[in-house]
Amino acid sequence: ISLKISDCASSQAQASASVNKTASQVRSILSEKASKVDASVENPHAGIAHWKAKTLSTTSFDSRGSSSSKRNYRVTTGFEIKFRDFALLGSWTEKLGTIPNLAIDSVSWALTDITRQRLETEGRKLCAEDALNKATDYAKAFGIDRRAVRVIELTDTNTSIESGTGHIGVSTSSGCSISKWEGGSTSTFENEEIRMRRSVTVKFVADLD
Repeated sequence: ISLKISDCASSQAQASASVNKTASQVRSILSEKASKVDASVENPHAGIAHWKAKTLSTTSFDSRGSSSSKRNYRVTTGFEIKFRDFALLGSWTEKLGTIPNLAIDSVSWALTDITRQRLETEGRKLCAEDALNKATDYAKAFGIDRRAVRVIELTDTNTSIESGTGHIGVSTSSGCSISKWEGGSTSTFENEEIRMRRSVTVKFVADLD
């Protein structure tokens, strides 16, 4: 999840104070929930595996009124937080919705390397087993012993992974502002169903005595 903290004021000090206050609130929540508060260390087994604060930046601009222009300052910072727990991510959004000057820039997800490898391994096995079962079914129809059937060529032709919402690939992103949420409005993050599609082309022969 990418968080953006921003405020605008007539003085840089005022805007900075507001942004720093919000950033301190986020850090406080992190210290409660993250087992590793050191942003430089990643813990792949924790609900919050990793986080880092973004650099504070300041811009200025003229605000033109009916009679005169006035100098304003916008101060911005943010956080990048990596979750491994969707339920924890959901509870976080409820807390974040009560903090002023904060918005969710984007939420993205990706399969872990271990999960992706497990899905690919299982998919290869299932495809090969299905191909062999079909080949032996045809052999049986022609009165050929299934033990005489053997593979001579296999080509892995296509693999894709999709989420339950239809997104193709291993990541999606979306953005929403939570600083404008009305009380009672919440966002939920649930585990998505992941579908893997794999196809193979297998050539068999039957050894006949």
